[in-house]
Amino acid sequence: MHAVLVAWLAAGVLLGQQTPLDRLKREAARMKAGDGEVKALHLALRDWIEAHLPPSARTPVEFRNVEETLQRELKATGLSLEDAPNEGWMRSSLGYVGFEMKWLPELPDGLFFTASVAVPCGTEDAIYLYRFDAHGRERVFEERPTGYGYPNVELADMDSQGRRLVLANFVSTQCASTWMGMAYSVYRLGLPISAHDLLLSGQHSFWLSDDSPTFVLKPDELMIEFRDYCVDALIHNRTNIERFNFADGVRRLDPVAFQPQDFVEEWLVRPWSEMQARSVESTKAWHERLHKEAALGQYAEVTHCSARPGRWLIGLEDPKSSTTYFLVHELGKYRYQMEAIGTARPSGCPGDGDPSDKHPYLTEDELKALR
Repeated sequence: MHAVLVAWLAAGVLLGQQTPLDRLKREAARMKAGDGEVKALHLALRDWIEAHLPPSARTPVEFRNVEETLQRELKATGLSLEDAPNEGWMRSSLGYVGFEMKWLPELPDGLFFTASVAVPCGTEDAIYLYRFDAHGRERVFEERPTGYGYPNVELADMDSQGRRLVLANFVSTQCASTWMGMAYSVYRLGLPISAHDLLLSGQHSFWLSDDSPTFVLKPDELMIEFRDYCVDALIHNRTNIERFNFADGVRRLDPVAFQPQDFVEEWLVRPWSEMQARSVESTKAWHERLHKEAALGQYAEVTHCSARPGRWLIGLEDPKSSTTYFLVHELGKYRYQMEAIGTARPSGCPGDGDPSDKHPYLTEDELKALR
């Protein structure tokens, strides 16, 4: 019993003496053996990097020197992503890691770094922001959504109070599919940058194409445009537009859709708190009845109402073959209002129009021009 106790105490002392690099090697070895955790390896990688970061303010040149030193040390361990074998996508790269530091002149007292841990089909990544000044160093925020890689950081121009929005976004790590996922967060950085607020975070599926997704960041605003699933399975995808203003809290702005049929779908899946201002009050009971996080159905028709200017009739057939009719008022400039809903076809909308298979997708300049 005495020998066991001595051995246990000795192991504890040795473990306490482990350097951050020793811990990184240990967690990498566990991943290679198949019994490690991505989170544990990420934390070891972060702590190893933090152990080398200067304790207070430094110049960009000194940050580059730190990065070069870290890269050499990582290369010497044989754990660098550059050294990962290319023998298959499921397990061969497990246990390999990488990182990149990014200093932006817009934030002279800040430093971003991204950290990567190899997983099947790619890497799972994290974004960190640090503040440095004469008094010390602080980790301002970290973003590490599970299952996401391809990190990107974007800064907005200053607002009227000298603050900046920072957008951190990722794409899902997966194999051989154009249906992907995205994750994003928006922070507002005050002066100094240690004062910050998480304003918005979210995750969405999307269809990967040359233009999707598109992010546009302004001093008080974020726009995300992407292609995603449609309520009608016969339509491959539809354009989604999400526009948020942060001047006074978090508020979703128009447009919420680029055509009437897409407005109906958005109206069904978004909460009444967002749709109330875009609806006649009498439709609230219908929203309570029909609202779902994911709507399913098939467009029975999309008809422009010739006898009711500016109105569109959208017929949506649910899986039980019951059709609900939505009367949408087109207000111009991609703005719509839900005017009426019922199970009977309203008057003034003759015909039997087909749903659109063309989905507007605005360029980045067109998004920036929205008012």
